[in-house]
Amino acid sequence: MKITLCLTLFLFAFAAHANLDECLRDAKTHGSHTSSLSPAKECIDIIKSHPDKIEATSADGKYHLYGLGHMLYVESDGKLELLAGDQTGLKEILKIEINEKKKRLLVIQHQSVSTYNLEFIGNVSPLKHFSAPLFRSAKRVKLLDNEDMIAVFSNSGISILNADADTRYDQEKFKPRFLYKINGEQSLLNNPTDIVIDSEKQLIYVLDSERILLFPMHSPKLQAPSKLLAAQGIQKLELVQGQLFSISSKGIRLKAQ
Repeated sequence: MKITLCLTLFLFAFAAHANLDECLRDAKTHGSHTSSLSPAKECIDIIKSHPDKIEATSADGKYHLYGLGHMLYVESDGKLELLAGDQTGLKEILKIEINEKKKRLLVIQHQSVSTYNLEFIGNVSPLKHFSAPLFRSAKRVKLLDNEDMIAVFSNSGISILNADADTRYDQEKFKPRFLYKINGEQSLLNNPTDIVIDSEKQLIYVLDSERILLFPMHSPKLQAPSKLLAAQGIQKLELVQGQLFSISSKGIRLKAQ
């Protein structure tokens, strides 16, 4: 009986592995004009149940994303779409970030971040692609709502760059520019998780270890914060019409100042 059970489990595991291989194989040419293959319908369930999947949900609950390898499924309003194929540049998805306001999807791979249109999913090229050693240690990347900037988070600092940076092109306007950098002992950062920028007030707000740190935008390299606010239980920051709001893990939204 035990032998039969073990054999059954082995065959089931082998079949699931083989099915995953087929999904990844077909996804490579998904939507291609020369050799189009569509992954089987079961692939979404295989990806969803895989222990190594990369998952993300938008704050408004509209978008649910599931990625593995070079496949990324996007569920929205009962519609299921697949970002995969020879045009996407996807090889191994490590992290996924969603910007609901700008309808953008950011995918971090080993040494790059690619930006896609969240409402145009398929075998499509990224809108922007930025490859640099900086992304090797990135724990998250955020496309800012109110600025044309991207914030790259490491364990103890934040680098802020122009959002139109694209290393696929040589033109001056696409060259990466470090606009601001916050790191070092004086910054008091040890685990930054979110950031918003108020250009009118010339302030950068950073959420770090249940604190909100305020940095004046007086120079590209920012050092010591000008002010600290308590932020216990806060998970996200939001800037609306010049007013800073903090959002708790339970979704409660409060004015931060």
